[in-house]
Amino acid sequence: MDKRKAYLLLSDFTGYGGTKSYFLLLSDYLIRKQEKLQVILASRQVLTDPEYNRLKEAGVRISYLRGFLLSKKKILSRFRINKFFQFLYLLFVVNGPYEKIIVSTGHSFYFLTGAWIWGKKFCYIQHTYPQGSPSGFTKYISGLRAAWHKSMAKRNFTFITVSQEAKRVVQALLKLEDSHFPISVVSTPCTVSPSRPSAGYSNTIVTIGHLEKWKNPDFWLQVALSAAGQSDDVNFVWAGTGALMEEISKKIPVTLQSRIRLVGYVENVSELLSSAAVYFQPSLVESQGISVVEAMACSLPCVVSNRGGLPESVEDGVTGFVIDPDVEEACGKLLYLINNKLVAKRMGMAGYAKCQRSFSLAGWEQQMDRLLFNGQEA
Repeated sequence: MDKRKAYLLLSDFTGYGGTKSYFLLLSDYLIRKQEKLQVILASRQVLTDPEYNRLKEAGVRISYLRGFLLSKKKILSRFRINKFFQFLYLLFVVNGPYEKIIVSTGHSFYFLTGAWIWGKKFCYIQHTYPQGSPSGFTKYISGLRAAWHKSMAKRNFTFITVSQEAKRVVQALLKLEDSHFPISVVSTPCTVSPSRPSAGYSNTIVTIGHLEKWKNPDFWLQVALSAAGQSDDVNFVWAGTGALMEEISKKIPVTLQSRIRLVGYVENVSELLSSAAVYFQPSLVESQGISVVEAMACSLPCVVSNRGGLPESVEDGVTGFVIDPDVEEACGKLLYLINNKLVAKRMGMAGYAKCQRSFSLAGWEQQMDRLLFNGQEA
């Protein structure tokens, strides 16, 4: 008779990005715990064949969400109908013999409000930056919602986020304090292999992320054009795809297309970072900035915007620079690091040390052991 405890992991990502990366990290960790695991995903298409096969070979049961739960149709979104269905889904459908239900999402608090009512242990992981404002209806029932979440906190419920800033925003949105709704902060670990820049004399500045509004690619391009006008050697590379890729590409002058490049999705992030001199992350919102942590693992100094959890990852003046969204300031800091290799190397080494100290996989697993498995080691 199989006496292993059963765990359910639900994640609602629909493409590649932070939510999927976190799911892969979390599922690997849960598989190593050697308990029975079932996952619920948006569809079969969200996994590559190797990813799907890895789960199946580990004995993981896989099922899928109904399409309407993730629908982006305006009428459903405007009146929060699909969100209400998400709530009902966990409340009435997900009611198997699970030791704990774990929801890992970057999109909806509604996924966190069900399941606990059956007395099950329940964990919600908000690993992206909470965005948006409550609807008029949500504001109208804010008192009832606060009472609901207070009740959840008293009944086998764990809430995890990845930065102190994300925690602050969540508590502000829910209008609850730690005494009523405790939130644990567990930084996402770095999973790339640590390495040193190949030569140390590169003049390439790298950015990694989706080409979407919240990543601030327009500002990135303004900085790149300004820096390229001041230095004949500096190069900028943005790795990633997104809705703004074509728009940004058209704005790059033909004469600078060899020095300001959009290279699309890059699978080997470590190799890209190891060939760079500086990492640049100008995001408007960012929960933690895992690409920044990966850059630190590769001994790169980082220049980041003073937004979200980025200032928690980068120590201003020590592992890089934290800037306001000002083109002149950003350009000045980047060119300073390009032109002062010894300073850049010192900051990169400090970032490497912080990554090993604060963002290690072993450290993350120890914290998850405590929160999900009551301190039992894998």
